[in-house]
Parts: sequence; structure tokens; C-alpha cells
Amino acid sequence: MRRNISWRMKREDGTSCEVRVSFFGGKYQFQFKESIADEWDYKRSPSPQDLEALVDAVRRRYQRRQASEREVEIAERLLKGL
Repeated sequence: MRRNISWRMKREDGTSCEVRVSFFGGKYQFQFKESIADEWDYKRSPSPQDLEALVDAVRRRYQRRQASEREVEIAERLLKGL
């Protein structure tokens, strides 16, 4: 994958969280940043909704030839591993 995948999530209480995912060394690395925080959180584990969003984004990139088939398989394995 050539670029990071990122998206924003709005919660019911009005706060938002930005999620950024990079692929390096055969692994996906998640980063989270709350709207009220100044720094990125590298230790938080992704939720099932985060993994679903990742798989969807990687599949769309694969169709545009911006991600490899291996990257799609690894993302799908992450989702199934819950």
C-alpha cells in the first residue's frame, strides 16, 4: 500500500476520532486520535467496526490497483480473527 488509509468516526456524544492505518512489514498498524487529544494513540486495539472499515477501504484500493491481493488477504484475516 502506497499511502496510509484514514477515516473519521463521529460518536453519539458528538466527539470524533480519526483512525489512520499503515501497512509495513506485512502488518497493519493502527493509530487513533481523539478530537480532544493532542497526540496519536498507538497502543489501542482496533474495534470490529474499525476492522470492517479497513477491509472495505483495502478492497476498494485493490480494485484501483493501489493495494495488493496479499494486503486484502491480511486485512480479511484480521477481521475473521476476532
